[in-house]
Amino acid sequence: MAESTSKWLNDFRASLEEQNRYKSSPKLEPKPKGQYGAEAYNRLKPKSNHQPSASTAQNEMKPIEDDIHNTQQAEPQLDAQISTESASISSTETVTHPSANQPLANNHENLEETATSLSNEADPTQWVKDVTSQLSPSSWNLLMLYNKLPNSTEFKSTNGSLYSSKKPATTFHYLEGESRVKLLTSMETNVHEIGHGYFRYVLSDYLAKSGKQRNDDYAELLLYLNSYEQFFVSVPNNILFPSRELARVIPAQLNTFRYNIYIEGNSSTQSDGVVGLLNEFFAYYIGSKFCYDMLSAYKSAEGNNAEGFLRWVQHTQSSMSAYYEFDYFIKEYLLYMKQYYPTNYQTLATSVGFKEAYTKVKLVYQKLTVDYAQLVDQQINYFNNSGKAYCYIKNGSLYVGKSKQGSFTGTSIFSADKQILLPILNSNRYDSIAGF
Repeated sequence: MAESTSKWLNDFRASLEEQNRYKSSPKLEPKPKGQYGAEAYNRLKPKSNHQPSASTAQNEMKPIEDDIHNTQQAEPQLDAQISTESASISSTETVTHPSANQPLANNHENLEETATSLSNEADPTQWVKDVTSQLSPSSWNLLMLYNKLPNSTEFKSTNGSLYSSKKPATTFHYLEGESRVKLLTSMETNVHEIGHGYFRYVLSDYLAKSGKQRNDDYAELLLYLNSYEQFFVSVPNNILFPSRELARVIPAQLNTFRYNIYIEGNSSTQSDGVVGLLNEFFAYYIGSKFCYDMLSAYKSAEGNNAEGFLRWVQHTQSSMSAYYEFDYFIKEYLLYMKQYYPTNYQTLATSVGFKEAYTKVKLVYQKLTVDYAQLVDQQINYFNNSGKAYCYIKNGSLYVGKSKQGSFTGTSIFSADKQILLPILNSNRYDSIAGF
């Protein structure tokens, strides 16, 4: 029996209205950690002067299995206003973007017209660049900001060392494929990876041009959110611990698709800890935003609206589902830090830019998953009402066919990891870090 699309969407919204909470239990003595370095310097201090206070409660870590079924209702926060005020350094170039207040239906119709107008481009590589610049201006702005950075830089550190830094990759290094569909898929990878390159390399360029020195005692990034918001983050290295320590508290049944790479692997989440996880949270957000913007491009690339819709969901569902994984990873890191390294937790809470950047990307990424679910629902209704195709949802998967009687092709709307993680994310496990 197919599910009602409105029921599916309402169930999805309800899952986001559960409050994230933590349990409290007896005090643990923290593990020893190194002495702290000097206060983070202010060479790129954010405009906001907000310095959040950290809770001094020190409660024992409780096994995750005990929390999974402990859920509570809360008022939804999806309609919270997203400020357009930059929290740190302004980008050197901005582009016009579609109004956030424009209705989804009207906005998508306009984007389909734009994609159709670009369909005559013979070179598929140039075509994907054109649709990126027209349909996803925030993604294109990031690529152009990166493109303007020099190929190499030199700067000094506070310990007297001279650093030579090279641009990590060319602007379209990860763009590959011969067909338009494959190029769209690889452009999402390109936006994600160039985001990583920009987050770090833009600071090298700043140091080289300003003559200021890098402080090797800090993990620092300039995190790009969109065409008008970037966040400078500076956290002392010696308060961070490798993400693999979380293997102590994450049970096997919650080892999701990205667990091996970012919790037990050799990524920057080991050297930079939670700053590395935040780096990935931002990169997956900007990649997901690109995917969201490309529905009309997938329709154009497939030459069939229904097939393009299905292909878009097939590709977009993985990056949208990454929201739940990184929300979970970072919450577990913060909880672990508060329990075992409480002084370090307080330092992180007042470190330059971290809380502000984390709060904002969590808000906009969650809103993006809601917008994505709404757009899927809207497209199903469009095809079913127009008679151009027939779509239905069953067990969280989308099925698309030419008619009710024909064959269907299906794909998950979100990966299985969403359902794996929702019980713990919606439990009261995260109560003690609710202010972070």
